[in-house]
Amino acid sequence: MADARRLWQFALGARAHLDWLIETYGIDCDLRLGYLHADHRARYCADTRRDVEHMRSVYGYEHMRYVERDEIAGMVATRDYHGGSFDARAGHLHALNFALGIARAAASHGAQLHEGVEVTGLQRAGDGWRVATSRGELKAGRVVLACNGYLRQLAPEVERRVMPINNFIAVTEPLGADGARRLISNGAAVSDSRFVVNYFRITPDDRLLFGGGENYGYRFPRDIAAFVRPHVLKIFPQLAHVRFDYAWGGTLGITPTRMPWVRELAPGLINASGYSGLGVVIAPYTGKAVADALCGEREAFELLGRVPVPPFPGGPLLRWPTLVAAMLYYALRDRL
Repeated sequence: MADARRLWQFALGARAHLDWLIETYGIDCDLRLGYLHADHRARYCADTRRDVEHMRSVYGYEHMRYVERDEIAGMVATRDYHGGSFDARAGHLHALNFALGIARAAASHGAQLHEGVEVTGLQRAGDGWRVATSRGELKAGRVVLACNGYLRQLAPEVERRVMPINNFIAVTEPLGADGARRLISNGAAVSDSRFVVNYFRITPDDRLLFGGGENYGYRFPRDIAAFVRPHVLKIFPQLAHVRFDYAWGGTLGITPTRMPWVRELAPGLINASGYSGLGVVIAPYTGKAVADALCGEREAFELLGRVPVPPFPGGPLLRWPTLVAAMLYYALRDRL
């Protein structure tokens, strides 16, 4: 229970740290407050109500409240949701602009960024490490693995617990201010209770940005917009004739518990990954915890190191097909 409270304080710190980064470094990333969790099954609502009451009464988090079915119908123009929770302190932003802002901030403090360089090998070398890359080798006294879903057989111990999943986003043509407001009346970000989560929001230029659908491996669909479209129409059938102007995909790292895996794998080798879709807020603050640990302040790092993250079942040969079978099962359950 004590660590649970410390982890909650860590989460609050991560949220405050995000604000600090944006303000301190002048990052223009369209931050907007308001996040709605939507239950797509009526039987989930009782658990959501209990979660809200627990957060308010035990943790004193008063920014969250339960949303009844009639209210959620007024927030989101769909018949798919039965209730949910609204968090006024959470929200959404332009993730790429936020990442670019962090990169500029790091460079302003002397960090050297090398884009497009692939790490192909990592070996112990004396009291340090030899890192092989697509542009040559380098030696380092300490190495931080922050590859998430892009590790690609670089560290088997990490890959036993952090596995790559591809997720996809499509963005509609401009809907106009009124059209956008009809879809999400308060401009909040929304994600639902499906195992394969749908998540969506309105952009500053009044488009619907919608994330939905996953696949496994290293190949993306040829037509990502067509891949996402059925997920959009499940929630918003009224958009059947709306054009999609942009679509893209990316690879995230998930863990069995959906909690990040942060560990010192060997002296001078630290892993921080497995954010399971929550990295925009948690990853920068975890990076701070890792940096603090490298400078001798290990309290937050050791707290994260106590979070239990078991390996995926199946061993090296069966782990991947076991994961895919499980994900397909839960995706099917979402539709039943």
